[in-house]
Amino acid sequence: MGRKIVVLVAVLIATTIAYRLVSSSTSSSPLQISGVTVTATAKGEASVVSLQLRNRTSSPVVILSVSSPSTRTSMLEYDADMCRGGTIVSPLPNIEIGAHQEMRWTTSGVGAMLMRSRGNLRPGDVVTLRVVGQVGLDTHTRTESVSATVVPQPRGLQTSVMRMSAPRQ
Repeated sequence: MGRKIVVLVAVLIATTIAYRLVSSSTSSSPLQISGVTVTATAKGEASVVSLQLRNRTSSPVVILSVSSPSTRTSMLEYDADMCRGGTIVSPLPNIEIGAHQEMRWTTSGVGAMLMRSRGNLRPGDVVTLRVVGQVGLDTHTRTESVSATVVPQPRGLQTSVMRMSAPRQ
């Protein structure tokens, strides 16, 4: 009888620990990242990241970088509208999302580009993105890995003719 109780207690403790590990890994993230896509591109060319970010904290979240093993470089950027003839892209040092705010990245405005693709990115492919950020005054960075679906380039998008302007502050 005593042995059964010890086994039962051990099972309950293990279950509680497993539940807490799973709960903390899914709810401790300061950002909810959804709707993640990148545009199709040929090897060596650029791709535009589209996604929805939601800050779950009561402090600002500062995005420091977005990268992918599928490309050689990346940058945070601002552009006028890449699908309507906008060809000037301004690099950004970071992108801040206010406390409890949401932000949508698309082919217009604030966002990210993946550059120098290691291979062709075709519609339907899935690539990994790493989003690196800081919460509030915390000096430690956090990295979120998400899957992005490759989608066809929107009409008018021409990443091959982009020009860089002076970095925005």
